[in-house]
Amino acid sequence: MDVTQLLLNAQSADFHLRYEAEQSLKQLEENNFPTFAASLAAELANQNKPPPVRQLAGLVLKNKFDARSIIRREELAKRWAAVEDNESRNKVKALLLQTLASEVQEARHTAAQVIAALALIELPLGLWNELVESLLGYVVNQNSSDELRESSIMTLGYMCETAAQNGEMDILSQRSSQILTAVVRGIEEPEEKSNIRFAAISALVNAIDFAKANFESETERTYIMNTVCKVASVSDERIRMVAFECFVKIAEYYYSHLDAYMNILFQLTVNAITNDVESVALQAIEFWTTISEEEIYRNQEAEELNKKSSSMNYIVQALPYLCPVLLRCLLLQEEEQDEDSWNRATASGTCLTLVAQASKDAVVPFVIQFVQEHIGNDSDWRSREAATLAFGCILEPDGPSPQGLEPLVTEAVPILLNLLTRDSNVIVRDTSAWTLGRVCSLSKEATKRYLQPLTEAAFNALERDEPRVASNAAWIFLNIAESFEEDHDKLNNELDIYVEKIMSSLFHAAAREDASEHHLQVSSYEAFASLVHSVSISCQSLIFQSIPLLLSRLEATFQMEANNTEARNEQAETQGLICASLQAIIQRLRHDVAEYSDRMMQAFLFVLSSGSSSSEHEDALLAIGSLADALGEDFNKYMSHFAPFLSVSLRNWDQVDLCKVAVGVVSDICRSLELGILPYADDIVMYLLGALSSPELDRTVKPPIITCFGDIALAISGKFERYFSHVMPILQQAAQASLAVHVTEDDFDTQDWILELRESILQTCTSIIQGLKTDNRQDLIISGRHSEWILQFCERVIQDKLCCTEKLIAAVVGVVGDIASALESLRPTLKQLPWIQQMIDQCSKSPDKDIQNVAVWAKGIVY
Repeated sequence: MDVTQLLLNAQSADFHLRYEAEQSLKQLEENNFPTFAASLAAELANQNKPPPVRQLAGLVLKNKFDARSIIRREELAKRWAAVEDNESRNKVKALLLQTLASEVQEARHTAAQVIAALALIELPLGLWNELVESLLGYVVNQNSSDELRESSIMTLGYMCETAAQNGEMDILSQRSSQILTAVVRGIEEPEEKSNIRFAAISALVNAIDFAKANFESETERTYIMNTVCKVASVSDERIRMVAFECFVKIAEYYYSHLDAYMNILFQLTVNAITNDVESVALQAIEFWTTISEEEIYRNQEAEELNKKSSSMNYIVQALPYLCPVLLRCLLLQEEEQDEDSWNRATASGTCLTLVAQASKDAVVPFVIQFVQEHIGNDSDWRSREAATLAFGCILEPDGPSPQGLEPLVTEAVPILLNLLTRDSNVIVRDTSAWTLGRVCSLSKEATKRYLQPLTEAAFNALERDEPRVASNAAWIFLNIAESFEEDHDKLNNELDIYVEKIMSSLFHAAAREDASEHHLQVSSYEAFASLVHSVSISCQSLIFQSIPLLLSRLEATFQMEANNTEARNEQAETQGLICASLQAIIQRLRHDVAEYSDRMMQAFLFVLSSGSSSSEHEDALLAIGSLADALGEDFNKYMSHFAPFLSVSLRNWDQVDLCKVAVGVVSDICRSLELGILPYADDIVMYLLGALSSPELDRTVKPPIITCFGDIALAISGKFERYFSHVMPILQQAAQASLAVHVTEDDFDTQDWILELRESILQTCTSIIQGLKTDNRQDLIISGRHSEWILQFCERVIQDKLCCTEKLIAAVVGVVGDIASALESLRPTLKQLPWIQQMIDQCSKSPDKDIQNVAVWAKGIVY
């Protein structure tokens, strides 16, 4: 059977036909990959084959060069690099380049994607060095066909996109200026060559990441900006939309270079928001959303570092003109609009929320004027909904000052309550409930003043209104509960008289037949969990009485018939939510839940044994961790049943969140059982060491695992000696790795990860030293010369100004103090190290009392 028929059969609805075709293709690939790749490339290039088959052949081939998983991508790259059949290699590349000139759009566009994927394998190996030059030549050569020029530009764009996504920008960095020049030339093509222009502006979006040097040059920057501005008003809607997408990305990457262009950008975006089609208007709104986010970040950073903000305050400057435009867009709602709708109205609402955070009190007069003009329009639901939404958008904790908003909130609550309870339009009631939730989140004073009417309105909505309104009514209760969280340790509080009815309403709403719509079930159980943490001591008995109901509901899910994906997802969601609710109760009532602990544990283990997804497994594990913490040593009776499930989760490295939760549960159990964890420690340590040595492990899991070793050491004290020689080298390697990572000033994710990793290493060193000292086995630290690398690591950490915080310095001081406490022979050496005295002095001046105490303690030990 030829490749064409195999590809067609691989898409067949007939399972047996599809399976046989997939197996045949797999066999061809395994038997002779270079020939298989060449046959797919030939299929893609063959003008006589049907376009869908050509496109499918190209996509199959692309997936042999690229993958989402880094590990899989590396495997594919190694396989192609190992191909010794140069004839097949060159044939694949030649056929792909040939296809770029195809008159069939699907074929040439797919070829562009395949070339981009293959280029990122070949270029780092010093192969296919002529590719970029060839593509650039096709673009600038006026004798090239329009199809070839379009697809060549598209290929360059895909190469930039793929390199950026894979973190391999160095591959194209030396050629970035040439690529940008060719792309900009493509944008400047005559208007009738719209496909080339569209390919070029799309490629520019992907190449913006590489344009740093160009944007540093005023001449080049202005040329690029002028070019994009010109096509932002062309007749082709596709080109206009991508031009504004380009502005969005430029705002994100090169905010500090925008000043000279903001007047024209303002005119273009406001005109697009007001007059252009929806797709273009949405990108224009996104531009101002991005500017807002950038200025919020810069202002927050300046506040944290106590320095002048680098924000240019474009939002405040544009406010008198921009705000009315956004507010008018709020009036353009769709008839059936809900929380999943994305249109001019919803996008403007999102933007207005961020504008409020960026401009603070300056936005309030514009919004209040709009609210006053529209909130009372009885004949137009759009006016009432827009006014309600606008008011809700400025109720931001990081927005206008709560003190300034308080009188407005007090005045608005009765109006909002009236809209929630009496308005005939469901969208208005929905937005009113959401805005009241924002009121309760922002203003404790208003919440307590209107507690009775707020609860009554939310009761009615939960029991009788449509799911979308009821869901936001549950959110009102969540925020009401959080308003009383500081009073949870009092014997009584003002919420007491409503608690029983709130619980009843939430449980009723969670069990409604339509509870799966608009996240009603999720909102109801989340509100209950918040209530659990907020009720007064006198209402704890009501919380206790809810345990049998929740357990019955959880046990009922085990009997549910989940015959399809939707049913299984609903079952998993319900199980996860009830587990989370029970966890909240366990955390609040602690050992008082012991009466139900057997039944709880049985239910949690059933979830772990039968769950269809990792989400409910995470919730069950979290609940078990809380139960272990609450029961202490009494949890030991469940360990033999729980250990196999814990082991499975610890080995699930590909499910990052589940693995993290499992590691956290180990820490909980260690603190509860102490030496009782010893019978299970061998397996746990083996799984943790295996995880750390795996290249597939997500880096975010490493700090919790390292911290977990410290918790094990504290739990089993001197018995940790059996793992010491395995764990300490791992700690040393992690320390060296954290110092070797190259991180830039704007790579905040990596900075945060390095801080977390270093804190975990220092914390674990402290825990191991303390654990060994308990049984007088601290000599292991000296005999293995581990104190040397620990101290060297500490000194290097405090020298790294980019990734060093006061908390990290305190951790360094804590480790030094523990070394001095456990190993008296090292104290003279420690006294001679000037950096130790400097760090202790620095911590002693901290405004944080805990850090001051660490400094005082360490100083007393070392000196």
